[in-house]
Amino acid sequence: MAKRAIKVGNIILVKNDNGEEKLARVLNITRSSETAMVMYLNSNFEDLEMDSVSLLNCSLYENRKVE
Repeated sequence: MAKRAIKVGNIILVKNDNGEEKLARVLNITRSSETAMVMYLNSNFEDLEMDSVSLLNCSLYENRKVE
């Protein structure tokens, strides 16, 4: 299955080093360093905190249940 491209404004899942997934909204993408600036979201899609993450740890949110 082909991986769909992540774009600014997308809601994504970010996987951390422990394998946990967090909801986030993409604010900016830097293709040269393959990173994204994201705003983590709570379960009500309200802003929590900003972070820079690797695009390799990101996947599009497809209304899946987040644990």
